[in-house]
Amino acid sequence: MSEKKYCIYCGALLTTRQQLYCSQACAEQFHREELIQDILQGQADWRWLWPDRRFEILKRDHFTCQVCGKHDNSLNLQVHHITPLSKGGNCLDPKNLITLCYACHRQTFNRYHGYAGIPKKQAKLRILTKEV
Repeated sequence: MSEKKYCIYCGALLTTRQQLYCSQACAEQFHREELIQDILQGQADWRWLWPDRRFEILKRDHFTCQVCGKHDNSLNLQVHHITPLSKGGNCLDPKNLITLCYACHRQTFNRYHGYAGIPKKQAKLRILTKEV
């Protein structure tokens, strides 16, 4: 009797012994999560995942600037790190990312007045109430 093999990502029963994953989607998700762990441990560059994360944040924020409310489906919006990477902000954490239009993104962040007049704490509260 041959030993049953299971997908290393989702645990589904595999049809052949040579497979590691039950589908291409499981393989991609497994390697994506592996890459995220490497990034968090400083062993890989986070920019590999940036295009996907950027799009997730734009969708989460309904393609709308979270400061002025401008809506733009053409992807001309920008995704901003609330806590800069230089100050220890997480590069891929959805709670540290916010959608802004070009004009609002250009405005200078000021730790006393917040981004574009919105206190930093309020900007983070807007993020915490949304799901990615």
